[in-house]
Amino acid sequence: MRVLTSNAVSMGIALAVHVDEGQQYRLGQVIFKGNREISNTRALRNLFHLRQGDLFSRTAVSEGLENLRKAYLQFGFLNFTSIPNAQIDEAAQKISLAIDMDEGTQFFISSINVVSLDGQASESLEGFAAPAGRHL
Repeated sequence: MRVLTSNAVSMGIALAVHVDEGQQYRLGQVIFKGNREISNTRALRNLFHLRQGDLFSRTAVSEGLENLRKAYLQFGFLNFTSIPNAQIDEAAQKISLAIDMDEGTQFFISSINVVSLDGQASESLEGFAAPAGRHL
């Protein structure tokens, strides 16, 4: 430590700090377990922007898990959960992930009932029909 400036109220100092950042790990494999409804593992893997061999990033893994949750939500799996289990290979400095997924129950909208409409909303729905083969 070296004092740069000093007065009765404050002191300016210079510090030299040694930082040991530790080992850096790279991403190994990512595998999915329990994915019955969405079986396309390539599509699931593409939801994670980290590629095999990239520097491991907890933030990027969290973003991938959130993308996974959103993908399942689009198919009606409101209670979907995923748990990443890290397998660390110290010798190769790699972290592989086995993602356990609980899809939960798939929910569907069976009907929509409109209780009350004002005149303008009612007019905008007149003549509206669902596409062939689809129910609203």
